[in-house]
Amino acid sequence: MYANSSVYFDAIQPITVAQFQCAINSTVGGPTEQLKYFIGRIWTSNGKPDKIGIQNIQNFLIATNYFLVPQGYMFPCVSDGCPSASDQVKSAWNSVKASLNSSSFVLWIDVEGENIWPKNKTANQFFVQELVGKANSLGLRTNIFTSKTFWDLIVGNFKTLSTSTLLWYANYDGQPNMNDFQPFGGWRSGYMKQYAKNIAGPCGITMNKNWFQY
Repeated sequence: MYANSSVYFDAIQPITVAQFQCAINSTVGGPTEQLKYFIGRIWTSNGKPDKIGIQNIQNFLIATNYFLVPQGYMFPCVSDGCPSASDQVKSAWNSVKASLNSSSFVLWIDVEGENIWPKNKTANQFFVQELVGKANSLGLRTNIFTSKTFWDLIVGNFKTLSTSTLLWYANYDGQPNMNDFQPFGGWRSGYMKQYAKNIAGPCGITMNKNWFQY
């Protein structure tokens, strides 16, 4: 058993304060799978803020008495006509700041869906680099959500992100551990693993489960 582990969960449905209070510390599988943290979506692939996701983060903070640093992820708009990477990050953060009473924020940038991203891997590398660079310049703790397959298909053998950029990776094997991890993109280990998706969690919440060891 992993003595120091917990489960982050993410969800896109509206979640009330009462639902968060009900869900936190619930066990969602084995003894190591205890819900502790929430990550909400703050930006969607159509280039607009996710108002439901931002409200969910606010409700989570209220439910936990603002004890934890808020975390959110952005799914960047990558189609023709989308705002620049820098403008998207700036708009996403402005939307969050307008709603949350917090000076700290952890941002995860979502790099997935090879059919959504352009085929030019070099251009995609610059786009990801611009997203991360702008977020860092705004004082955010900026990291990446992806999988080995998506990373290879979207940006190729791209390894130039800072070593301080953490990896939240996806592999839906149902296992709350990182025994499956294979190095890629310059990462020698994962920080967190999304191991189950769209499950019927406690308190009426449909969620993805993410395992974290500390």
